[in-house]
Amino acid sequence: AARVVFECRLHSAQDLESAHLVLLEVLAFEIEDALLKDGRVDAFALDPVARLGGSYARLGEELHPEPRG
Repeated sequence: AARVVFECRLHSAQDLESAHLVLLEVLAFEIEDALLKDGRVDAFALDPVARLGGSYARLGEELHPEPRG
């Protein structure tokens, strides 16, 4: 079973010649309890995979930028 499930409604879809842009409205979601840490999703526990211009990537180093101002 999926560790994260989204129920969505199609907002719009556009053909961009070399790709498609699909915008969805999230109506509801469920997240496996093991993926939560202090009430937030632990991205490293989720271990997501992203598609970046034809190649795939996983999370690497966690960054903590300094607040502005």
